[in-house]
Amino acid sequence: MCEVRELRAILVGASPFLADLIRRVAEARLRSAGVSLEVVAEFADSEDARRQLGGRAADIAIFGGARETPAPIEGWSAPMLGLSADLSLIFGPGPSDIARLTPENLAARLVKFSRTRGSLLY
Repeated sequence: MCEVRELRAILVGASPFLADLIRRVAEARLRSAGVSLEVVAEFADSEDARRQLGGRAADIAIFGGARETPAPIEGWSAPMLGLSADLSLIFGPGPSDIARLTPENLAARLVKFSRTRGSLLY
């Protein structure tokens, strides 16, 4: 049996189009790498996330409309990724980690996080 890891994500400021893109395009690539992506919550903006995040368990936050690596959400230690408004760049997790936003680059970063933060499903 193949090992499968679950990566729980929250989306912040992601348009419906971007959220769908993450779910459909990245998910297929993640599945082939043995990773299941679970979007556990979606928030309109960082303030909304701070107010409502509570005890939700998530491994990563993905921000839409970013201009740089997103600032951490207060009280939450998971890595942050930012996707530029024009969908050309991906930022994070570090301040100097900037790459072209492609399905492959997004999936590669998510797979990397799943190895250290994700939960083993089976």
